[in-house]
Amino acid sequence: MSSDLSRRGGRAARRKLRLQAPIVMAPALVRNVPPYEVLDAEGVELLHDAPLAIPEEAKERLKALTPAGYTGNAGKQARAI
Repeated sequence: MSSDLSRRGGRAARRKLRLQAPIVMAPALVRNVPPYEVLDAEGVELLHDAPLAIPEEAKERLKALTPAGYTGNAGKQARAI
């Protein structure tokens, strides 16, 4: 048998090579999320009452919206298309 076709060290040598391999780790996850404050009910109301460039009537209709109110006829509208 020629030397290039023979096994070189067997299982122990392969294990030794695996253990000596450098461990490459991904960098730590860094989140660049700025700090924020959660609005309380008063803050939300101040935001809603801020002067908007829309008529007062439209403001009142927008304030009165609820998820059930603005999706209530979505199925009917979708079928009409």
